[in-house]
Amino acid sequence: MSKLSTRVRGVNLANKTANEIWPRLVEAFKPFVGYRILTKPGNLVAKCEKAVKKLDLPCNVVVRVYWRRSEHTLTFCVTTCVDEGGRAFYYDAMLNIGDIRDGVLEKLHDLNGYFRTDYTEEEILRKREVFEAAKRAAGEAEGALYPFGEYDR
Repeated sequence: MSKLSTRVRGVNLANKTANEIWPRLVEAFKPFVGYRILTKPGNLVAKCEKAVKKLDLPCNVVVRVYWRRSEHTLTFCVTTCVDEGGRAFYYDAMLNIGDIRDGVLEKLHDLNGYFRTDYTEEEILRKREVFEAAKRAAGEAEGALYPFGEYDR
């Protein structure tokens, strides 16, 4: 398998996992909207930690889900590690579950199904060709501007 194929598998797996756990996380944190969810040092309060543990989120070599400490957003990260023929590829999908202000969970975001899970190697190769052609065209256009460039406006 190619590096790109490994990357595509890793991204699709992280995104699929993110889509699967998003509604579970939102449901788990619904009772805490309007309440303090962070302690003074910035940890989740015990009731929230207990709610997260009940979800039994994936934590293995291939997929790991964990809470990312932040004073402003309730964010979880899905990390995948896909290994093909000695090549490991890591990818993180970030789930911004809600907004926090002064330790209080202000609101939850409902973006279930937000992460795309159907990337293909062929699609990425086509998009790279388009990108390369656009870069060449931009370089030619920039050269045609010489000696004036674009920064005197």
